[in-house]
Amino acid sequence: MQKSALALIYLMTALLLISCSKENSTDGEKPGKKMKDGYTPEQVLEKAEKAFGKLDSLTVDLEISQTLKGSQAEKNVHLQTNARTDMLTDPVAFHQKSEIKMAGTDQNIESEAYYTEEGMYVYEGNQKQWVKYPPEKASIAISSSPQVNPAGELKKAAGVEGSLILAENADEYLVSITSKNAENSREIKEMITESMPSQIKENNAVMDKLSIHSFHYELAITKKDFYPSRMTAKAEMELLNAGKSVKMKQEMYGTYSNFNHIGSISVPDSIKAATANKD
Repeated sequence: MQKSALALIYLMTALLLISCSKENSTDGEKPGKKMKDGYTPEQVLEKAEKAFGKLDSLTVDLEISQTLKGSQAEKNVHLQTNARTDMLTDPVAFHQKSEIKMAGTDQNIESEAYYTEEGMYVYEGNQKQWVKYPPEKASIAISSSPQVNPAGELKKAAGVEGSLILAENADEYLVSITSKNAENSREIKEMITESMPSQIKENNAVMDKLSIHSFHYELAITKKDFYPSRMTAKAEMELLNAGKSVKMKQEMYGTYSNFNHIGSISVPDSIKAATANKD
């Protein structure tokens, strides 16, 4: 199960990092229907995508809960991940700290990463060392990082008929998409994998064995400036490999903050001096 589990963890992380606060009462509308102020879901996402494109910097906080289940003879694996990413949008740069906890063990994996024009530096907690990755591997991380415009990613669902639902509360628009029991599974898979690294989305052997049983994504957008506020993503997936099945349930909660308040991101000299190059 180990190889399949690791593949599915990476796949799900890339899939859902398109990147909850207090509960709010909402007034929901049918898919595609305009709100009282005249906006449709697509129009809200269009405005949010443009607003995000004008941001200089922001912070993304993520909480990810994952449960993997293999054959009956194998134990379930429960992972809890917390990550904070400070990022600049032009040119792209980020600093990320994360921690992964495995339930039932004392094993915690801490990681830290910098990406700037100088390259990508990653602290690999299991090996307790800093590593600098070559450009081609750094590009994989960038393509699945929180730099992805969340409204732009969700807007791709507009092609799935009747898929986008718009609701609102006093301060936010809430745009969501839900797919259950293989409903629109082909379109949902295409939408999700569009932003994934080419090594995954072009691997037909992996994608053909991947089934999405359910998927829900909700993005809250502020009415004041159309910035992303928070997001919720939930998915249940299954990957078949060598006749064995690995099922995964994942829930991710994210918040966006610190807009245009990050001055610069640079790799400390002490990290550069302690870094090993990795091919």
